[in-house]
Amino acid sequence: MGGTVTLPKQLYADALVEVRDDLEMKEYATENLLYSVRQGSEFPKDKKIDWDIKRPIPRGLKPYIISTHESDLAVLLPFENTETILKYCPVVESWSDLEKGINWQKKSPEKHVFLPRSMNGRWGWFRLWMKGRQPLNFWREGAGSAVDQPTLWQWLSHPKQANNFAAVLGAPVKHSFSPTYHKNYFLEAGIPFYAIHIEENEWEIAMPILNQLGLVAAAVTSPLKMKAGEYVNQSATNTLWKQNNTWLGANTDKVGALALLQDHLTKNCAVWGGGGVLDVLKSIMPEASYYSSREGKPRAESSEIMNPEVIIWGDPNNSISRVPKAWKPKTVIDLSYHDKSPARLYSLEVGASYISGLEMFVRQADEQQKIWK
Repeated sequence: MGGTVTLPKQLYADALVEVRDDLEMKEYATENLLYSVRQGSEFPKDKKIDWDIKRPIPRGLKPYIISTHESDLAVLLPFENTETILKYCPVVESWSDLEKGINWQKKSPEKHVFLPRSMNGRWGWFRLWMKGRQPLNFWREGAGSAVDQPTLWQWLSHPKQANNFAAVLGAPVKHSFSPTYHKNYFLEAGIPFYAIHIEENEWEIAMPILNQLGLVAAAVTSPLKMKAGEYVNQSATNTLWKQNNTWLGANTDKVGALALLQDHLTKNCAVWGGGGVLDVLKSIMPEASYYSSREGKPRAESSEIMNPEVIIWGDPNNSISRVPKAWKPKTVIDLSYHDKSPARLYSLEVGASYISGLEMFVRQADEQQKIWK
């Protein structure tokens, strides 16, 4: 099994176990005990000790690990020439800070441990990627002690040390079905698939980092499809792959959209929002009316519609209040497959039948796998 788990109540005999004295944990008799001293003065000196550098090291103590949970790496410099493992576990708020930690870890991978933390678990993919690449890696039991720690299932289903990885890129991505749908496809080649959160303004710094780490294929979702297109000199792109060290791109949204909309191609249709699939929808349904969900008005190039029979909902945000009150559609077709999509609520409010975008996702995802293959 490998890895390290912070011990809440149970003992896992085959893993290195951390006991933190500030979490009121019971001491367990095991050779694989890692005792992390955070605030107490009493600790078993015959065990492997993880010492927080914020506290003076007692005379004569040689910690197994010296840790810092702050952003300043300079506090670890005095211990670089010792045999002690150095653990850098800061709150990482940007890709620049992540790159800083990656570069530090690479300088001495046999003794440098980089464990980025966040409030929402956005670096969980990186924790998994580092499996087998540094002397200490944590998985969690239940809530664990950090949301970025992978679950035991994620840890066990991940290759011990992969050469490359694939991912879905976007913001947000936690709701995405892509990791589940593509997981086995890539694992057959020993490649893990992650969900990686990238804001639109982070693309330029995130992609070189991912490229250097080993990204070889990606599904791209909102709001990054235009950024991905620019990356490969194309229009909006939802599929990326590396071939002969060159990034190539394609868009499988049209295949998915046709599968979802083929029985509802009507002139009496309004498209609400649309985002990165707007151009695809226009190519399929040129006579539909296109509305800006931010303004609640027809787009400059589109005509107004009084009462559409079908609404294609392409806005992930709750913009129901801006939808024209006179509209009484019979059908709402959601481009999202998420259970909390506002299109579900809107269809209930107006008494319309609701069609999820799940079929669109499945069809375009199948097409992505054909391209990656």
